[in-house]
Amino acid sequence: ATSTMVAITYRRVYGGGQLVDVSGVEANTNHVRMNWNMFAYNPDLLGGREKAAFGQVIECKDGHIFFAPYGLDHWWMSLRRMMGDPEWARDEVYLTGPGRTANVNNIEPHVRAWALNHTRDELYWMSIENKVPCFPVYSASEMHASPQLEARGFFIEVEHPEAGSFVQPGAPVQQTGSRWAIDRPAPRLSEHSDEVLSELGYSRDAIVALFRDGAIQG
Repeated sequence: ATSTMVAITYRRVYGGGQLVDVSGVEANTNHVRMNWNMFAYNPDLLGGREKAAFGQVIECKDGHIFFAPYGLDHWWMSLRRMMGDPEWARDEVYLTGPGRTANVNNIEPHVRAWALNHTRDELYWMSIENKVPCFPVYSASEMHASPQLEARGFFIEVEHPEAGSFVQPGAPVQQTGSRWAIDRPAPRLSEHSDEVLSELGYSRDAIVALFRDGAIQG
C-alpha cells in the first residue's frame, strides 16, 4: 500500500507512471503482527485445520519447506502429478476443496512421507514448474544464497566505520525512475545529535551542556 501511494504521488507530481516491484514476503510480514500480539497473551495453539489446513511447514530430506498444495483444485491436481498420481490420491472425495479440508488428516501423512524423499530445492523447483505454492525454509545464513533474493538485488554491501564491510537487506520495494539507494550504514550512537538538536531549536551552548551533564551520550 505504501509503495502504491508513493507511485501515485510520483505520477501526480511528475506526470509519469511507475512500475512497482514488491516482495510478497515483505508485504505479508505485517500480517504476522496481529498473530504475534495474540499469541503473546494466549500461547495455546488454536489451530485452523478444520477451516484451512493448507499452508504448513513440513519436513523434507534436508530440512523443511512451506507447502500449500491443497487449497485450489488445480494445485491438488499438480501435486498428484508431482507425486506420480498414486492410487490413494485418486479418491473422488479429494477432488474438491471441502473434501480435502474434511480429509486433510488422511492426506497429510502421504504427502509428508513423499516429501521426505526430496530435498528443499527439488521440491521448490518442482512446485515452481507445476505452479504450486512452496518455498524452502532457510536459516539466516542460507538466505544470503537464495537465488530469488539475489535476482531481486535484495541484499546490499555496506561499509561501516566500526563493523567494516557487511551485507544487509536493501530496499523492500523497487520502482522505476526512483530506485531506493542505501548509501550509508545505520547511524552510531549520538552521531547526529548535534544536527537534530539544532533543528529542534537548541543553542550551541545548550547542546554542549546536555552532553556535559550526561543527558546525551556521545
